[in-house]
Amino acid sequence: MVEPAGFGLPLPDDCFCQLFERSADAILLIDGDVFIDCNPAAIALLGCTDKAQVQSLHPALLSPAVQPDGRSSFETANEMMAIALRQGSHRFEWMHHRMNGEDLWVEVLLTAIEWQGRTILHATWRDIGDRLQLEAQRQEVEKALQRSEQRMRLALKAAQTGIWEWNIATDHLEHFSDEAKHLFGLTDDTFDGTWATCAKAIHPEDVRRIEQAIESAIAGKTAYAADYRVIWPDGSIHWLAGRGDVLWSEDGKPLTMVGTVQDITPRKEAEEARRQSEERFQAFMDHSPTAAWMVSYEGQMLYINQTYLKMFTLPTPDVVGKSLFDLYPKEVAAEFLHNVQTVIHNRRLLATIEPIPLPDGTTGDSLVYKFPMSDGSGQQVVGGIAIDITDRKRAEEAIQDYADRQTLLNQLAHQIRNSLNLDTVLETTIQAVRNLLEIDYCGFCWVLPDADTPHWEIVQEAKNDHAPSLLGEYPLRLIGDSVVQQLIQQQMVWVDDTAQCSDPVFQALLTESGVQSVVLMPLRTHSQRIGCLIGDHFQQVRPWTERECDLLQSVATQLAIAIDQAELYAQSRAQSEELQHALQERQRTQAQMVQSEKMSSLGQLVAGIAHEINNPVNFIHGNLAHARNYVQDLLELMDLYQQEYLEPTPKITQYAEEIDLEFLREDLPKLLASMRVGTERIHEIVRSLRIFSRLDEAESKPVDIHDGIDSTLMILHNRLKARSGREEIRVVKEYGSLPPVECYAGQLNQVFMNILSNAIDALEERDQQRAIADQQAEPSTIRIKTQVLPDHQVSIHIIDNGTGILPSVRQRIFDPFFTTKSVGKGTGMGMSISYQIVTEKHGGTLECFSEPGQGTEFVIQIPISQAIAELS
Repeated sequence: MVEPAGFGLPLPDDCFCQLFERSADAILLIDGDVFIDCNPAAIALLGCTDKAQVQSLHPALLSPAVQPDGRSSFETANEMMAIALRQGSHRFEWMHHRMNGEDLWVEVLLTAIEWQGRTILHATWRDIGDRLQLEAQRQEVEKALQRSEQRMRLALKAAQTGIWEWNIATDHLEHFSDEAKHLFGLTDDTFDGTWATCAKAIHPEDVRRIEQAIESAIAGKTAYAADYRVIWPDGSIHWLAGRGDVLWSEDGKPLTMVGTVQDITPRKEAEEARRQSEERFQAFMDHSPTAAWMVSYEGQMLYINQTYLKMFTLPTPDVVGKSLFDLYPKEVAAEFLHNVQTVIHNRRLLATIEPIPLPDGTTGDSLVYKFPMSDGSGQQVVGGIAIDITDRKRAEEAIQDYADRQTLLNQLAHQIRNSLNLDTVLETTIQAVRNLLEIDYCGFCWVLPDADTPHWEIVQEAKNDHAPSLLGEYPLRLIGDSVVQQLIQQQMVWVDDTAQCSDPVFQALLTESGVQSVVLMPLRTHSQRIGCLIGDHFQQVRPWTERECDLLQSVATQLAIAIDQAELYAQSRAQSEELQHALQERQRTQAQMVQSEKMSSLGQLVAGIAHEINNPVNFIHGNLAHARNYVQDLLELMDLYQQEYLEPTPKITQYAEEIDLEFLREDLPKLLASMRVGTERIHEIVRSLRIFSRLDEAESKPVDIHDGIDSTLMILHNRLKARSGREEIRVVKEYGSLPPVECYAGQLNQVFMNILSNAIDALEERDQQRAIADQQAEPSTIRIKTQVLPDHQVSIHIIDNGTGILPSVRQRIFDPFFTTKSVGKGTGMGMSISYQIVTEKHGGTLECFSEPGQGTEFVIQIPISQAIAELS
């Protein structure tokens, strides 16, 4: 039981279980960083079948890898949970994925709670997808309003309305146009530049209202708007409309107010007259009749106006008092009478669209309203009005057609301007234009009048099955100088009927191609390239409308922008690649410098250690010979004692048995010999370290390459030995007779170290997967082969019988920072630096030959003399 603070009655535990299970909000429990439970609302929200699909999952596993703000879901989720644990609760918005892959925006409230002696997180999710969508729509509406306000300001300026700018702090009108002065009845002589002067011209009854409007605009940061009267010096009263906005400083203080003033006296007078007129004729104006009539329940025509006679072309002007059946065909009259009686019975308005005959013999449309009313005697009759909406219907159809085309144009503009691939832009454009205009062929060409051979080249086309393909280059002379000049001057060329084409050269080309109608819409890119949209129709003559030409002009404008974007993107991409290459080169140089410094420091350390080891070892080694002589003398003295004193005392005999004198006499010389072997081994190791570091050979000098290889192998000897679960890695030396080679010995030893270390890594990795019997049957082997080449060079081959290298890896093996090793086991610089040492420092080559399953071979070739390298 749980007893909340401030209440006397404890709450049962199952009460909280019911809240958890029945909550409309999705609730999940997080222990550590994984979900341990969730309620049915969470299962439904995620689209799961049961909670097992959620349990033990990290929140990032139910989310996209990256949140919309670009942050990693895994790292951000951990950060949010840490904040909640630290602060007690944390609220934020998050994008999850439903089980079907749909995006799920939720508001998350994480609350730290105590459970079974530890702190866990109680997570509440609320779906906010609809809210975010409404917010996006609201922002779009706000942007549209901003654009509308800008257009309004431009319209006011074009209309030469009075404009003013008032400095709020100084009460000075920093700008007050001549029109504004005139509207206030002021002149240059009577206007002193202050708002107070203008306020004197305002009608006394309106002054306070204007001041309140200004104060409200400043206090509430709203627009200023007020209609008021001014009194001119001649006593006449004029109505003005004032509009303005306050400009604010960065710290939120009002600076100036800018606005317009306009004479609305005629409008105010018209509004007053209109108000009076509307009151007098409100009943009639509610229906705003064009043709009007009144019909009785029996179908007798009681009233018509002259417009009715003209609209419906009745057989006689003498209509009043006649039956509908006397005026209309039987079927039309019967339908008319049925509508009249229906309106009277239902006592409500009936609106229909009915056909009307037009003077040109065609049929138009009229909007007809029939409504119940009473005549002068109180009888129920039907009144009606009819409005000729033929022009409106046709205009609506034209507007709808234009809207459809404009929608397609906007979609096309969006598609082509969002693509940065030139071929995609052109292909999308011409396909859309062909579908939009419903023509047989649409293409795009480049016009090249300044080429060595002036020509045009059609690079993209969209056509139906019976239209021929026109892709390719054509001489400009085929279309004639007149058409070429029009395209150069960005003038559209269109021919409705090839037979009526005025240019004989162009007409001959069209006739030969089978084109009945053609339109050419030129465009010019930012780089001054001339392009052209081509529209052809082959099956029949097709006149081009002005609306279609305007549409093509808009498409060409959008296409030119898209082409500029594509070309700019291509240029930017090339520059980016250059910068990337420069950055990689800089990183590689920096890494090489760091590596060289490391190797230099390592060489100094190794040489220092070798020196410090060498001194005491020399001391031990030098004294071993004397120790051996001294021990030999002592042993001979013991032999002499045993010969002279055949019967030693019991005490001597006992002690000799305790120390096992015979074993000591036999083992002591062996012990000294073993110590001598150990010091000689230490001498060899020290010598290898000194040879590898080559501190005394920092410059290029002739050296024995074999010494460098042997010293490297000596350092790596411990890695070559057999270990638990791995047999010894064998080294086979096939040394040729090499002369001293002029090189940077320390750097070359670094190359040997990198290649041999990689070979050992590869063999160790393979042997981890092989049994001991397999290792013994096919032992891991590194073969080192050296030889002199005919062109005054030497080659060093380092070959292993490992698993080999994939072609994709082999192609990048010398790239900086490229490594196949796990994190912490390699920097990716070893082979890159080795390649530079061999190629740049020694003028040689370093190659890698490998196939998967066939082992790997590295071949180093360097000149015997650096003079030869410089000549080459």
